[in-house]
Amino acid sequence: MATLSNATTIQPSFKVDVPGTYIVQLVVNDGKVNSFPDNIKVITFNQISIPYLAIDGLTVKLNSISVVKKTNSYKYTIDYTLTNNTKDKVIDEGSFKMFYANKEGGLPQYGFFGKLYPGDTINRTYIFEDLKTNPFDVLEYGDNFFALEPVDNSLKWKVEITDSAPIANAGPDQTIVVGSLVTLDGSVSTDADGDSLTYNWSFTSIPANSYATLSNPSTANPSFIADVIGEYVLSLVVNDGKYESVADVVTVTAATGIGGILSSDMTLDLVNSPYLITSDIQIPYGLTFTIEPGVKIIGNNKSIKVFGLFNAIGTENSRIKFENVEIVPGSGLTNEWFKIHIDYAEVNSGSIYAAGNAAHGSILLRNSVITDIPMIYLWYPVEDCVIEKNIFINTGGISVGLHYGIKVYIRNNAFYRYTGYSGKVYAVENWNSYDTSETIVEYNSFLSSDRVALMLPSGYPNTDMTAINNYWNTTDTAIIESMIYDRNDDLGVANYITYTPFLTSPDPNTPDISPYIQ
Repeated sequence: MATLSNATTIQPSFKVDVPGTYIVQLVVNDGKVNSFPDNIKVITFNQISIPYLAIDGLTVKLNSISVVKKTNSYKYTIDYTLTNNTKDKVIDEGSFKMFYANKEGGLPQYGFFGKLYPGDTINRTYIFEDLKTNPFDVLEYGDNFFALEPVDNSLKWKVEITDSAPIANAGPDQTIVVGSLVTLDGSVSTDADGDSLTYNWSFTSIPANSYATLSNPSTANPSFIADVIGEYVLSLVVNDGKYESVADVVTVTAATGIGGILSSDMTLDLVNSPYLITSDIQIPYGLTFTIEPGVKIIGNNKSIKVFGLFNAIGTENSRIKFENVEIVPGSGLTNEWFKIHIDYAEVNSGSIYAAGNAAHGSILLRNSVITDIPMIYLWYPVEDCVIEKNIFINTGGISVGLHYGIKVYIRNNAFYRYTGYSGKVYAVENWNSYDTSETIVEYNSFLSSDRVALMLPSGYPNTDMTAINNYWNTTDTAIIESMIYDRNDDLGVANYITYTPFLTSPDPNTPDISPYIQ
């Protein structure tokens, strides 16, 4: 693996350890700001093959050529081996000359002036710089100094040194409020040879009824107005004067902006989807916030704080999609209960019910696919809660504390790669079940047998759960017991978790996770 020695000096170095192209970038600083980067390109060719044998008994074996492209020149490092194969003749070393595709002969490049005695072998490394803007086509060794093209009986190698095509980078995808001015950024497009780039932007697709046009499409930063809701797909191709890049695309999503405290019931309909949360949404107690099937909400890590009723009820064929939306319980008055109802949704990142204490409400979460969210924290819900027929992937688990006879039903869910919270790994945890309240865990599939699935934490006097009729992805009881943390593991835990009988195959009402983990 190539590494730079003395990278903070004027003349660093590195060893070319394998054939290929090496790009080295230099940035200088005057104590205040960095310069723009400058790149050099080092190309190493492995040309090792059958040695060439000269008429006079000299063998010249070309081992490798390293090429550094500069602004108006090419710097070459040639590694070669000379062998005098005669028994009675002293041979003078020759020199290299370059020839070009347009038959423009290069100046002779004298190498070394040594002599090879019979049987001698010499390894040489010769460095020279050619003040031309294109690389040579043929490298010749010998005395053919003044010809415009190589002679037939000379020692020569056909060498291909080509510039690299540039790489277009259209920048990251963007989500903006409809009607906004969108500025694109292709400035991070690159050319390994350091050539200047020209830009060519174009629309690949625009929403129906849009009249969007690009301003300054031949610059690095064109712009347009996203005049209607939908996706604008744009393509960028860059050119270094010789080669054109492969196109890179960027998608700009124009969404309906929403935010603030609701003053009346609100419904997000499919016609105006997608929606972008521009400031935190608050649903007051007594009001209902409804999301229709098929709607997409982009949260940008902003929240929907629920003090009232939140209904996001999709269908099997028209799921609601949440991206980076924090669905948070509101900490209202003790007699003002919130309710979160999510059905047939896809929740990616963000959170669901991840607030701390003093949140008085309940949740119904069904038929949804939930990925990459932190812990669902059910802090003494005021009504029975149901979490069923969901798929949880890379989530922080469900943590439950109950009182007043409340029950939480966690059933027919598939859990995969659950991570727990605050250093504790689990899919489901109960830390308190006062009086007749229960955490009922049944007909679930716990598919990660390398970690704890069910946990009763130490130090809580009323921790408990019922956990029969679950599928553990194994029938080995030793493995199942390793997936349970209870009084068998720590005498500070108040109870044991009963897990038998257990299922030997997934319950048919538990969703199949396989389409989501390919």
